[in-house]
Formats: sequence, structure tokens, C-alpha cells
Amino acid sequence: MRFVVCLCLLWTPGWMSAQIKNIQLAESKVGRSMPGDPFVIINHSKVGSIVAAMGTDQVVYTTDGGAAWNESIVTSPLGRGGSVGMIVDSKGKIYNFHRAEGEKPGEGYDHIICQRSDDFGKTWNEGSLIGGGSGKKNDKLGIAVNARKQILYASWTQYDQYPSSEAGCTSRVMFSLASNAGNKWAKPVAVSQLAGTCNPDGTSIAGATPAVSMEGRIFLAWSNNGVIYFDRSYDEGETWLFNDLPIAQQQGGWALEVPGFGTTYNAPILMIDNSASRYHGMLHLVFADQRAGAEDTDIYYHRSTRYGDSWTIPMRINQDEPGKHQFSPAMAVDQTTGHVYIVYYDRRAYDDLNTDVYVAWSTDGGASFKEKRISEKPFIASVIPFHDHTSISAHDGLIVPVWTRIDDGKPSIWTALLSDADLNAK
Repeated sequence: MRFVVCLCLLWTPGWMSAQIKNIQLAESKVGRSMPGDPFVIINHSKVGSIVAAMGTDQVVYTTDGGAAWNESIVTSPLGRGGSVGMIVDSKGKIYNFHRAEGEKPGEGYDHIICQRSDDFGKTWNEGSLIGGGSGKKNDKLGIAVNARKQILYASWTQYDQYPSSEAGCTSRVMFSLASNAGNKWAKPVAVSQLAGTCNPDGTSIAGATPAVSMEGRIFLAWSNNGVIYFDRSYDEGETWLFNDLPIAQQQGGWALEVPGFGTTYNAPILMIDNSASRYHGMLHLVFADQRAGAEDTDIYYHRSTRYGDSWTIPMRINQDEPGKHQFSPAMAVDQTTGHVYIVYYDRRAYDDLNTDVYVAWSTDGGASFKEKRISEKPFIASVIPFHDHTSISAHDGLIVPVWTRIDDGKPSIWTALLSDADLNAK
């Protein structure tokens, strides 16, 4: 499938004078799974290459900077359970991760599959298995890549069962890596010392996200029952040094209720600055919580300049008056500049279920942020599970967020191709 996207500018009275152009990447179609859970990456090895994954098997990609987009299908060797991540390595190879059903009836989604594209998203290999076979449920994957080598890192939540409110049912953080372009993954190891529940209410573990320095140091953060924990390893995950170091409170946990959306995903996202900027080595962490009350969800950010030894006080990113919902953040660090970008849903302008999309950005290593609405028009939320996720990628001054709109109960995936000039335009 090939389709061309018009990049004409639109004018809408009442919006900012420099209108951001939104581009639809996918829509609901008869006979296809509904698009959702979008992920996007900019391929630094080829100018103009951008890949977005969504739904259970759909990928759209461009090799000319967005003038034309193409669709490909990622055919899983096992039954699919939705995309859970995508990343590009130092050689420009792209990896798509998804949950998968076990080979035996009743196993459920106890596998995670990693499939690779060597041609910028056009075709995908048969993939490799991360974990699986234990009968436990693996979900909520975080991924990172070594900036110099083709080493991939993955961390995720493993549940005894999910969802389950049974006493004694636990969740934990698991970790693995692949040093051969994703062809074979090491035996998973448990990182977390404190177990979570198996409930989908924020008391279980979620958001286990790795970040890897230029030297190969691994950092890991996750949420468990309203607390964000941190750990690190300097020997490729063989040993972990902190044993669940608490670094922040997440009031309400990672599963926050937002009217119209129901339960939304707000687990922490951890990234590191590997650029040659003055902020090299800085750790960035973003999440949402409800410390101001159940009717006021906010985006919080804090950072560490000492590889996690100490952290700043969490900073509220959204700069509106209290009392509205901002939620489901995603973050990117431009590894050529050190600039930080955060995308999220935002309700500041409305007293009903209308929802906008905002991007906040920092050019001073997270010391301060600006923010801007990037959606052309709002949408009215309706509860469709797993359609609250956002994603964002940034490289060499190009910023590409993706998000889900819901119109008349039908989801669609949208993006905008942004520059710092677009964000700073009045």
C-alpha cells in the first residue's frame, strides 16, 4: 500500500498563528484490527527514514521525510498481542517488539517477540523470543540500545497471572539483552527485590525502562505501588547495585483514571543524554501522577547529573492552572543536541471530555521547559482499551510525535513533523 500525504498548511481561527500540520497515519478499517498503541522512531542512518508501529501488526514508514508513506505488515511467528515497542540500532536496523501467545493452548501472552527490519520498515524477519515458556505473563516492555554497538536491552513486567487480585500473585521486573542484532536473547534475570501485585490498578509493577550510556552502563527505573524505583548495572546486567532505590513518589500509581479514557498508562520513562552536548550523561525521567487530586493529573519530570546517585525535585511540566488533566506522557532525547521532548494528552482548555495533544521541550538539559499545543483540533475521548499511549522520537532537529485520536468511537493514528522553529513560532 502506498499513499501520499498532503503537507498543506491549514488555518483555524482561535488557534496559534503558526499552525502545526497534523498527518493521519492509520485509521479504523473493516476487517482490520483497530490501530492503537503507537510507537515511532527516526532512523538516524538514513535521512528521511521514519517508522511508526501500531495495533497488532501494522507498520507505516517513509524514506523521504514524510512526502509519501507506505504500509507493511509484521507477521508474527506466534499469535500477536499488540505492539509494545520499537527501536533502531547503531547500524540503522529497526526492531519491533510485541507480546505473543504461547505455543500451547491456555498459555496466554507469556512471550515477547523481537522482529527486525533491515530495509527501513519494508520487510521484517521471523524474529526472536525474549523469555516465554514459563506460563507467566510478560508485558509492559521497555527497550534501549547501545549507541556504539548492536546490543539491545529489554526490561519488562512478569506477572504470575494478569490481571489477578488473588493474594500471593506477584509481579517483578525482568531484564535481558541481545548482542547479535536481536537474533538471540540472554536468559532473563529478575532485577526487582520488592514484588508488586497482579492488579491492573497501579499497585503492580509497570514501566521498567532501561537507559544505556555510551560506556555501556545500564540504568533502570520502574513504578511499583505508587513509588518509582531505580537500579543500575555496570557489567551488562550481571549484577545490580541499588536493590530497588526509591527516587520519587507517584501518587495514584501508574494506572490513573481520566474521565472518558478510563484507566490510562502513566508509568515512568527513563532516558539518558549520550550527545556531545554539555548535558552528556544526564538521566531524564518523566511520569504522570495525581498528587494534586483525582481531578488533576499532571506531568512530572526530574533528572540526575550523577548517574542516579542524586535526583532533582520533580518538576511539574504542564504550565496551566491547577484542576485539569495532563496524562500519558512519552519522552525523547535528541542525541545530536541533548534537547528533551515530552508529548502528552492535555485537557486544560475544556470542562468536558475534549482532549488536545501538547509537546513540552527543554534546550537546557531539563532545567526549564516550554510547551505548545500540536493537535489541530481536539477530540472527545471514549473508553477504548490501550488507545491512550503516545510516542515521540527526535534526531538532528526533527521531532516526530505520534498519538491516537478517537472520533465517533473510532481510533486513528496521527503525527506531526516538527522542528525547533515550529515549536518556537508564535
